[in-house]
Amino acid sequence: MDAATVQTPSAKFAVIPVQDGALDREHTGTTLKFWLPGGRMLFKAAREGTGEYWSEKLASELAALMGLPAARVDLACWGDTPGVISHSFLMPGEYFLQQKRFRRVIARLLPPEQRSGLRYHTLSSAKTLLSFVELPPRWNPPAEVTCSLDAFAGYLLFDAWVNNEDRHHENWGVIATRAGVSARRYHLAPTFDHASSLGRELDDPQRASLLQNGEVPDYVLRCPSGICTASKSRHPMTTHEVVRETLDMFPAATHAWAERLFSLSEESVRTVIEQVPEGMMSETSRQFALAVLSTNKLYLQHLVESRLP
Repeated sequence: MDAATVQTPSAKFAVIPVQDGALDREHTGTTLKFWLPGGRMLFKAAREGTGEYWSEKLASELAALMGLPAARVDLACWGDTPGVISHSFLMPGEYFLQQKRFRRVIARLLPPEQRSGLRYHTLSSAKTLLSFVELPPRWNPPAEVTCSLDAFAGYLLFDAWVNNEDRHHENWGVIATRAGVSARRYHLAPTFDHASSLGRELDDPQRASLLQNGEVPDYVLRCPSGICTASKSRHPMTTHEVVRETLDMFPAATHAWAERLFSLSEESVRTVIEQVPEGMMSETSRQFALAVLSTNKLYLQHLVESRLP
């Protein structure tokens, strides 16, 4: 099996055809996934009736536009099945630990009275875990970003902007490397797996109805984050509630990322969306994605301004 890039007009994203035959099947998540030879590129098929391929590609490009470290994603097709290829962000000698696995590693380093705080996927548990973690490797962060907590605050603001519903405990993690004979160093991994964004789960009649009836604000404000409200609770906050919390917990970093987001022009965002080939994304989907982004940006501006001293 190999992959060769299909040449598309320069204004459009390329689509990579993937031949049949999996190197290795992935068993996480709910979609078909397999590695291409070499183990550096993972093909992920989109579930039928969803826009998971264009949502993940667009989110990757929009994260880069904001200056976040993000997994590289290409549009792809496996026969008639659309999907994406996600490129590995690991280098030789590195391995990835999902948050839930890393949590077990760190729990062994904490006194018993502090371990219970890691049981649930909350912002406070994330803060504890990230105190053991350095900035993402091979990334030139903005001057205001000095630690992994600052970078993670950017991930969470980005989730609210693109309506990412899937920041659960398996959809972020750390990169581990050897730092000596037995010691290890941990770095926050780039943000990845944003397929559950931009209204990808809707069909075009649903998107058109929300647009025509002015219901996009209601749609974006109820977007779940995957992060729980507090310890001993499994009720997820909305993405906007998460940003409200990060403004209290990590105010300087959240404000810094907000300034970067608010400086992006609508034209630059529209240009990214228009690069998806016509056969892979409908005009209604483009209009809806742009409406989600502009509506979320407006609400986030109001939220950030309301927390200014």
